[in-house]
Amino acid sequence: MLCSPNEKWRRIKFGIAKKCWFLISRKSHLRIEFGLFELSLAKYVCAFSRNANIAYDIGAEMGYYSLAFLRCMGGSGKVYAFEANKERVLKFSELVKRNNAEERIKVFEAYVTNEEDLDLGSSLKKISLDSFVYKQGNPAPNVIKMDIEGEELKALQGAEKMLREYRPKLMIEIHSRDLAIQCPAYLEKLGYKVRTIKQGWFNKLFPEARFDGRNEYNGYLVAE
Repeated sequence: MLCSPNEKWRRIKFGIAKKCWFLISRKSHLRIEFGLFELSLAKYVCAFSRNANIAYDIGAEMGYYSLAFLRCMGGSGKVYAFEANKERVLKFSELVKRNNAEERIKVFEAYVTNEEDLDLGSSLKKISLDSFVYKQGNPAPNVIKMDIEGEELKALQGAEKMLREYRPKLMIEIHSRDLAIQCPAYLEKLGYKVRTIKQGWFNKLFPEARFDGRNEYNGYLVAE
């Protein structure tokens, strides 16, 4: 089983992924277990995916939002999850099995950007969402959650045709002040209405620590 000694499979107790199995470390995942993770974004996850059939989870990490999408979409919804970290992909695959979601979640080990299907010198692939939809023939999403550590603008640029044609609703985590300006400007050019999501009182009192040790700008955009 792919877990460290301080991790254990537990059911999430509250929130948008309630009752789903997740690999919990009580040192770093208590917010997830008790439904308190990124609370300011949670209501949009449910609202945007309630009538959706297809969700893309880009920068899926270990699958929290993929599970939340399934729970909010209902029985027929499917999730296409993209994650570039091989170790996370392996744990994610186990999560899918634990939640009996093999028919509803597809996991892709890929780096989403504005380039098409280029090899990075390893088994990891670069992919654009336009290529994924129009060249590979995958279904376009109704909703997208994106958190890819500063590469969000490139990923949006690589999805321009799909965004113009299908207009999926977007939830984007932003990791620099420059991107907080550039991403809304780009989306508004495509006809989206963009809002910046302010952190709620809980996160102001108890800021979320970054597990990678960095302390950079962190914010959220939603677009319709």
